Formats: sequence, C-alpha cells, structure tokens
Amino acid sequence: MIQLNQSLISRFRQARENLINLLDQQATFLRLDLEARQYVVPCLRRQIPQYIDILTMSLMYNPCHSIYVARFKEERSALRSQLRVNASVLRACPQINEEGLVASRRVSVALCGLVPRVYCLKNAAVDMDVKTRGNPFVLAKPYAFYSHDVPPRCMDIVASLLHWADMLVNRDGRRTDGIVIESIEYMLDHMEF
Repeated sequence: MIQLNQSLISRFRQARENLINLLDQQATFLRLDLEARQYVVPCLRRQIPQYIDILTMSLMYNPCHSIYVARFKEERSALRSQLRVNASVLRACPQINEEGLVASRRVSVALCGLVPRVYCLKNAAVDMDVKTRGNPFVLAKPYAFYSHDVPPRCMDIVASLLHWADMLVNRDGRRTDGIVIESIEYMLDHMEF
C-alpha cells in the first residue's frame, strides 16, 4: 500500500523537476549542435530510466527496503573489520621469528575464509540494488552501481584475498607481511562502496 506524506510529495516534485531540466538541457544541446546526437541519445537512454525509477519510487515508502540496506551495510562493515584485524595481526607479529610465521599462516587461512563473506557482500549489493531502487542510500550512487559495478569489484577482492594468502604461505624467504599489510590498508581506503 502506498503511503503519502509531504516529504514524499516534495521528493517527487524535485525528481520531476530534475527530469524536466535534463530534457531541456539536452534539447538545447541538440539545437546548438545537430551532430551531437551520437552523444546525447545514449546519454538520455542511460539517464531517463533512472529518473523514471526515481519518479515512480519517490512516492512509495516500503519499510522492507531498510532490511536490504542494513544487510549490505552489515556485510560491508564485517568484511572491513575482519580485514583490519588481519592487518593488525600481521603488523603485531612480523615474520622475522617463529611466532610471526605462525601468525602469517593463521592470517593466510583467515584471508581464504573471507572469500564467502565477499560473495555474501556481492549478493547483498545486488539484492539491495534490485529490490530497493527508490531508497536514498541506493540513489546516492549512479544508476545500477550496486548491481553492475560492485560485483566485479567483489571478484577483484576475492582475487586479492587469495593472492595475499598465497604470498603469506609461499614466501620464498622474503618478508611479504609488509606488502600484504599495505595492500589490505590500501584496499580498505579505496573500497568506494
């Protein structure tokens, strides 16, 4: 059942105004440069479905949307915290002694154990994007960001986790813990979702 309130109506009006402004802007652009059709038409095809989704969903509030967003946020924060813990364990026990070698093997196993969590994060992102298109958290990113951009990034994270685990176990006499620590911290700083 659709529930209407003043904030939803104002969001609808704002989304409608944004769509009208987009169409006016593109019409002006086409009037000035007729050869710009090759750029304008694909842009409109990409942006109009997003605005239509915003218009249709802006008048609806569905309390189950927060379940999908909460699940995604929970999976993301769990992955980030476990990566931080593994980096801190490696930093606390360098590989120069036997205790550090044991710690690096444990972290290697833990990194491999994070792979299912990354798959859960990917599934949560896709579910959230598909089932809550009108949610402000989803609309804060570009259209279909969580269903189109996040899954390949999650697969990159899986590849990185497996590579780091391999580096920690098959180290060939080199100290690889510093490289793995810096790589984990870099990934945490540049996750972007």
